[in-house]
Amino acid sequence: CNICSRILSCTHRGETDMKWHISRDNHTKTVKSQCKQQTLSSIFAAPKSDSGVKMATVVANHGIPLVFSNHLSPLLPDILPDSYSSSATKITCLINGAIATHFREKVVEVMKNSPYSLLIDAPNDTGLEKVNPLTVHMFDITISTQRIKSRLLDMCATAHIAIFDKIDQALDTYSIPWANCVGFVDNTRVNLRKRNSSTGGCIMTRVKEKNAACYFMGCPCHLVHNVACKSARSFTQLSGFDVEDLCVDLFYYFDKSTKRRSMLVEFSQFCDVKYRQVIKHVSTRWLSLEIAVQQNFYMYPALKSYFPSKSESLPCFKCLKTQFADPVLEVYLLFYNAVLPMFTTLNRYLQREDPCIFANQIQDFVKRVLGKFVSIRNIREARYVENVQFEGEENQPEEEELFIGYVTKQMLQKEIHVLQSCQFHVTAIKESIAKLPLDDNVLKHSRFLDFQRDKRTFTDVEFFVNTYSDLLLASPQDTEKLQEEFVDCPLLEDDSTYFRMDVIWGHLSSLKMADGSLKFGRISKAAKTVLVLLHSNAGEERVFSMVRKTKSPFRSSFKIDGTLASLITIKLANQEPCYNFESAKVLTKAKKATWNYNKEHINVTK
Repeated sequence: CNICSRILSCTHRGETDMKWHISRDNHTKTVKSQCKQQTLSSIFAAPKSDSGVKMATVVANHGIPLVFSNHLSPLLPDILPDSYSSSATKITCLINGAIATHFREKVVEVMKNSPYSLLIDAPNDTGLEKVNPLTVHMFDITISTQRIKSRLLDMCATAHIAIFDKIDQALDTYSIPWANCVGFVDNTRVNLRKRNSSTGGCIMTRVKEKNAACYFMGCPCHLVHNVACKSARSFTQLSGFDVEDLCVDLFYYFDKSTKRRSMLVEFSQFCDVKYRQVIKHVSTRWLSLEIAVQQNFYMYPALKSYFPSKSESLPCFKCLKTQFADPVLEVYLLFYNAVLPMFTTLNRYLQREDPCIFANQIQDFVKRVLGKFVSIRNIREARYVENVQFEGEENQPEEEELFIGYVTKQMLQKEIHVLQSCQFHVTAIKESIAKLPLDDNVLKHSRFLDFQRDKRTFTDVEFFVNTYSDLLLASPQDTEKLQEEFVDCPLLEDDSTYFRMDVIWGHLSSLKMADGSLKFGRISKAAKTVLVLLHSNAGEERVFSMVRKTKSPFRSSFKIDGTLASLITIKLANQEPCYNFESAKVLTKAKKATWNYNKEHINVTK
């Protein structure tokens, strides 16, 4: 018997002697022990698919509580005998030590060899440490279709340390050069000051010391939102009507009372109006005011019938009753329902994930607002929108041509309302010219990215070559070839199908000529550098949303620089379905991570 290493005799009972030996306990135990032993071929073979890694990826991507793995561990083998599951301890170990590390290494590799932009913002939390997610905007070449992606590098938790010191420490930890940082977005005023503070709080000054060519821009989404708020305040000063106060009072009046909402449903049925829930407006949310005004306008007949028919002593109720008794309230709601979409349309556009820094949407927005109350002749005569003369009756068309909304105009009776609408638009233009980046050279010259545009010139490319000379420095001969590539791009065959601009330039960067050299190597390198620049801070806000959903009151014990950072890293980086995720490097790291964990805790278990 090869298993027992014994010579057996079958001269007495023949086959029965063999069956008797196989049934003995010694032979059975030896067979079981040898089945558990690894062979040399299995030890040195490449690691195969591990269901434990896939299970950990599912848990990380879909926000499943880690403790739930303790219930899956005995459940899955009972339902599916061939299945495998891991406990919460091993799942946490795989997430922190293998999967998140794998994705973070890919991010670091790209940042070391190509340009990137940084996003950071501080939330209004009151914990012992502030979470400042450091998000990287980069051209991801590790995926099949090259495109711009946002990835998490570090959580940058701060208590008494300045934010810049944490950022610098994170880059230094991974040996990432500041020279590759081409852009930075932060809307906090204290971080964008030109003078440095004694505590090191000004990020822009200290980043400029590391890389003078780094481009700083405040988030246009915040700025557009602020323009709308300032315009609404100027309208309130003339009319006495505050649209934000109305939306907030209506929400909190109906919010906690089922009886009031039920009665409002009855009034809606009586007025033949479909019931719509009153939306909560939050002043820090960019798009909530338009939705709240729309809902209140649709419910206006029911609300107008509800408040005069009731009597309550609450100050909030008395205020709302007075407002809905005024017939001009409907005109105000109609006006806001007509003008707010201008702001929210631009805000939605700036929240896109694909790069759109080259688009003239901000310029178009200002022209659109000017067209509401300024004569077209004045707009055309001015070369730049900043130079348009918009104040004074001589620069405005007749009152019948002023834009206040078609339905609003039908209900308009007093001239004072026209003056109020003009004041709203005038304030919007003043704030836009003062706050929005209308005269920004980077935005103006970035138009060369869209090679189908007629106004693009080679001067636009030269501007970025001179700005980022360390990354795009070229000899005179290379400059001539760069200009040839710039001319050849528009001569490509036109395709009516829309593609993201980063996908187009990623494809152009891989095209080769007959001799094997890259056809658009120089111009595509410049384009990728500009595409990395950010057009808003919406990506950082999305990361904040992930952090709030991941570290909830029911999962408050996550370590900021540990499991929480690992979960956010995996959610941002893993773009493929969890069941398809396989990587030999991750499996190798998974074995090392579990082995190191067992080694560190072996004394604790004893």
